[in-house]
Amino acid sequence: MNAACGLARNPAWVRGPGWMNGAAGTMGGAIAGSRHSDPGSTIEGMDMGTAQASNPGGCGRRARGFTLIELMTTVTVMAVALAIAAPSLAAFVRNSKVRSAQSELVASMTLARSEAAKRGVTVALAATAPATGDEFSAGWKVWVDDNANGSFDTGETLIRNYPGYPAGSVVLSTTGGVRRVSFAPTGFASASVTFKVCGSNDTAKGYSVVLQRVGLADVSQGVTCP
Repeated sequence: MNAACGLARNPAWVRGPGWMNGAAGTMGGAIAGSRHSDPGSTIEGMDMGTAQASNPGGCGRRARGFTLIELMTTVTVMAVALAIAAPSLAAFVRNSKVRSAQSELVASMTLARSEAAKRGVTVALAATAPATGDEFSAGWKVWVDDNANGSFDTGETLIRNYPGYPAGSVVLSTTGGVRRVSFAPTGFASASVTFKVCGSNDTAKGYSVVLQRVGLADVSQGVTCP
């Protein structure tokens, strides 16, 4: 019997003062028994060398890992699962970008309206680099328009700059190609503007954001894109 296994199976040895003597006696008895036995004899029906080879630890346990076939089967199942889930994941990411753009646009309108009322001046919101049919995708900014000319002039206060989106990921257009709108201290908008927020490859998850003259925005989902 393996000495370590003997210690593990006889915890009383470690509690008593003579546990070392007990362990030595057990090991000595095992050695003595093996010397007096015939070389061809077996222990419990198994050859000593075979027993040691099949159970090197001597504690009745055998370590077992994954076989090559099991590993290949697992990898194959994972590959099939990823192939099935990839299209849905791509659509989810695309829809999340469109929803985020819509929320950011509405938040910027709310910011411009509240700053106009708080400061008692005109606050403008305008596209940074407008393009026909995609006016606000490159970004926009909100600033204090001191002279109310609709242009961001030197010395005017920039409230916040909104960066654009990666090319082709989000299309943010306006009806009539409107590129700027301003808010008076009363909270009213200079014009009623309809924004359309769409994804590059999505025709069913677009948003319509309608800025009313009173300065409030109405959002509806499911508009036709582009």
